[in-house]
Amino acid sequence: MTETLDTALKTLFDKASLHHAARQLPQTQEWARINQVVTRYHVLQNKLQTRQAASYKREVSQELMRLIDKAGSKEMRLIPKLFGIDRFGKEALTRQAQLNVRRAHHQACQTLSRRENRELQSALSAATSRARQAGIPTQAFQEATDRRAGVERRQAMQHRAPRRGHT
Repeated sequence: MTETLDTALKTLFDKASLHHAARQLPQTQEWARINQVVTRYHVLQNKLQTRQAASYKREVSQELMRLIDKAGSKEMRLIPKLFGIDRFGKEALTRQAQLNVRRAHHQACQTLSRRENRELQSALSAATSRARQAGIPTQAFQEATDRRAGVERRQAMQHRAPRRGHT
């Protein structure tokens, strides 16, 4: 497999942490979008598993035929018979075909998982940016409608930055 255990665990952890962060959001339009993404990818994952189970033998036989054609092709390699390998070993070719089909299925599942993570990440970032911006108009309105006299309003500023020469 081209993907290492570390990257597979990282992908799985990222997915779990995104799902956890999505559950922490309040019930808003972002929650509906996140729920839709999770449901859609769950259905796609189930379809992929069902398709793989239904067509596994056919895909293995197609891959076996491809490997046999590749093994039977004429190559310009000069390997003495003593050191060469039997390119038509039935068991070895069958195992390699099964391995290739499983690897292709695993890569399709990982690709689907990475796409789901990207969509969840974008939905979560949009939700958090909206949540951050939700209080900004209210705060600006409160500052604009402050009815205290000018000296009272400036008192808070004086406490933060004392004037020079005064302590």
